[in-house]
Amino acid sequence: MRYDGELSGYGIELRPVEVTDAAAIVELRCTPENRRFIGETDPDPAKQERWIADQLERPGDYYFAVVNAETRRFLGTISAYDIDEDTSRCEWGRWILAAGSGAAPASVVLILEFVFGVLDLAGCYTRTVSANAQVVSLHDSFGAVRAAGPAEPITIFGAEHTLVRHTLDRAAWDRARPRAVRIAHGAQRFLT
Repeated sequence: MRYDGELSGYGIELRPVEVTDAAAIVELRCTPENRRFIGETDPDPAKQERWIADQLERPGDYYFAVVNAETRRFLGTISAYDIDEDTSRCEWGRWILAAGSGAAPASVVLILEFVFGVLDLAGCYTRTVSANAQVVSLHDSFGAVRAAGPAEPITIFGAEHTLVRHTLDRAAWDRARPRAVRIAHGAQRFLT
């Protein structure tokens, strides 16, 4: 599904992913530093093109390219998807960035502003491989709450991992937003 409104700030923009982004997405997903925290990705850009074409037709599934607002450089991807109208919640994820891009805080702030401001949802959640300590810590610092109970298992390239599920509701985001925005503004100077 496409969202054609403007999502920008803190030196980046979120624009709808296009089929023409497939090669860049595959390249980013297949780097050794990223592969260890995400599932296997087929290295064939044509398969990614087909996946994107299908995704663009799925209701309640918004997939964005993260780009440097000044240079237009492709920095990564992020999504809001699996929108549940009954609970007014969604998952956000498919979040992957080029190493050293500096876009992590800004992309999270923008996707959360999209979830709560544009989609007007009551809450969201995200799941992160527990070994990805830097991302788990970012979610903690942005007001998300770790779900109680047993961790969800996942296998990546034959290795067993667990997922940390973070939830965030509108009230928690309203409290955390000023700090998150300060972090995003501060990180702007590190954008590549």
